[in-house]
Amino acid sequence: MVTREEAKKIAQTEMKKSWPKYELIRVITLEEVDSAPPHVFNDDLSNCWIAYLLPVEIVGLFSSTIIVIDRDTGEIRYQGSASDEG
Repeated sequence: MVTREEAKKIAQTEMKKSWPKYELIRVITLEEVDSAPPHVFNDDLSNCWIAYLLPVEIVGLFSSTIIVIDRDTGEIRYQGSASDEG
């Protein structure tokens, strides 16, 4: 089982490679989402950590950027838009 801290490290490593102009805001479970939940096509996020990223320079309104990490394996299952705008 991947802990929250381990998921945070995985997300930070991936963020440095793929999202260098972003910062890690939080790592939470789907149950802890307190706004619009992520909409990731054809994937169940109930057993995942969801790492929310924020651009260093915020310009306008936009969907959240997330990295989804499997809680059992630590595998990155998705990264990109959460499609949670609105």
